[in-house]
Amino acid sequence: MLKIQSFTFNPLSENTYVVSDETKQCAIIDCGAYNSEEQDILYNYVKDEQLNPVALLSTHGHFDHNLGTAFAAEQYNLTLQLHSRDQALYEQMDEQLRQLGSTSWITLKKVTPAYFDDDFKISIGNHLFEIIPTPGHTKGSVCFYCHEEKALFSGDTLFQGTIGRTDLPFGSMFQMTNSLRRLCQLPDEVQVYPGHGPQTSIALELSSNPFLDR
Repeated sequence: MLKIQSFTFNPLSENTYVVSDETKQCAIIDCGAYNSEEQDILYNYVKDEQLNPVALLSTHGHFDHNLGTAFAAEQYNLTLQLHSRDQALYEQMDEQLRQLGSTSWITLKKVTPAYFDDDFKISIGNHLFEIIPTPGHTKGSVCFYCHEEKALFSGDTLFQGTIGRTDLPFGSMFQMTNSLRRLCQLPDEVQVYPGHGPQTSIALELSSNPFLDR
């Protein structure tokens, strides 16, 4: 059974997830811990739970989802894994910060990712995760999905009651619409763990999210 611990990090209130199972292996998804205090929170949770981090995953290349990846990569000897279609975006994180404006609170450290493609799958302990490509918010946006546990980590594609922005560089409302149609085909009971905001489900979003329609 999966144990999913969420943390809300950095001034953009980004959700970082530590996903583990009975083997004590874990994945860190969208590590946004940007300062020493937040990094200590993450470190202490992993230590207290006696977890063994084996994967460092990002749903997309925006800086708020990657502010802590350098810390996690160094601390646990991991390589960040990111979709290849977001390589250009990830490499432009300095430009992302300039577009944001006031960024005095940010110390940006980048690592060299291992880029994956649409057929990427990874095992975390006894559980298999596959990706669902969901371009729209960015070209390389993905959701990480565990079919066995009906758990979806949706990044900035799907939120409770709304969806991710498509007006930023590399965004596309046309692609987002197609991605959402794909997510609508998942079972109603799938639990959705978004990149910002509270947990939701496919059933709840189908009933209340104006952007979803089966």
